[in-house]
Amino acid sequence: MTAATIALVVVFLGVVLLCVKPLGLYMAHVMEGASIWPLRAGAPVERLAYRIAGVNPAAEMDWKRYSIALLLFNTLGALAARRWSRSIS
Repeated sequence: MTAATIALVVVFLGVVLLCVKPLGLYMAHVMEGASIWPLRAGAPVERLAYRIAGVNPAAEMDWKRYSIALLLFNTLGALAARRWSRSIS
């Protein structure tokens, strides 16, 4: 391993360790249902996206709709990635 590789691994682990406490606290607050500012700040954007997409956030999605949405999303993502890979080569 070169010095650059070792330095990269050390920097990466340092960044991960610096993120542990704030992300852990954030996840704990979210799981407890506490009101936190990122969720409050993003709520208007989320409501607008739901309104544009015609989604009722109170309605539950059954497994059939979830499966169709998952397959559609992955298919569109694969097609976009294929198109993008062709355009850069």
